Amino acid sequence: MNKNVMKSAAFVLAASAIFFSTGCGGEAGSSMATSKKKLSVAVEASYAPFEYKDEDGHIIGFDVDLMKAVAQKMDAEAEFNNLPFEQIFHFVGDKKIQLGISAIGATEERKKHVSFSDPYYSLGSYVIVVRPGTEGIHGPEDLKGKIVAAERGTTNEVKAKELSPARTVMPDYYKDVFKAVEEGEADAAIMDEPGAKYYLEHEGRGKLTTAGAIPTGEQFVIIMAKDDKAMQQEVNAALKKVMEDGTYDKLSQKWFFEKAADEAKK
Repeated sequence: MNKNVMKSAAFVLAASAIFFSTGCGGEAGSSMATSKKKLSVAVEASYAPFEYKDEDGHIIGFDVDLMKAVAQKMDAEAEFNNLPFEQIFHFVGDKKIQLGISAIGATEERKKHVSFSDPYYSLGSYVIVVRPGTEGIHGPEDLKGKIVAAERGTTNEVKAKELSPARTVMPDYYKDVFKAVEEGEADAAIMDEPGAKYYLEHEGRGKLTTAGAIPTGEQFVIIMAKDDKAMQQEVNAALKKVMEDGTYDKLSQKWFFEKAADEAKK
């Protein structure tokens, strides 16, 4: 994906158990002596290469590095909290966490509850994922009457329900959507193209395959509380600097090209 394309562009857990849950794979600021302000950031860490856990349980990914860079421009330090995707909107909207970044598409419905940063990534398409050898599913029109999986609270769920499935399976984590198809709980899944591609080339190699695409003009944004205009302005100013000083392009190269090349060598 080139520079121009890239730039064109939540079972509820108790708050006390999550808000400072960086121990659950979070990558918090490590220095207690730093004078930088802390920014609490919500992610759903199972959507590689945007946000996921490495072998040591640390949350890494394109969104994570981007948020760290934005926070640095704000003279702040990002502390990441891993939540089910649908819950990100509740925690940010209720001001229990300041920001959310997790391949979050900007929709009119979400705009009623939280505010958005300027877009930082444009999603080209959703893809349909099935088990190899699946017959009769070649595109979105073939999902009518089928059991379709999609992550709860996502635009994937909205799109899946639009296609008149017999039933929709809605796991709370992205990685479990793949498992639903692999284990036969669902006939197919609707996924974002980058996340599906990464999984099919790595952990899911040979387990699943694609069976059609659905174009979308969805744009990913950082979210904050609906009335926090000061935060919105500060995040946008910092994001603009990251986009203009070459940082964004370096992160894009790292996560969408270099990482893919490194993994392909394994």
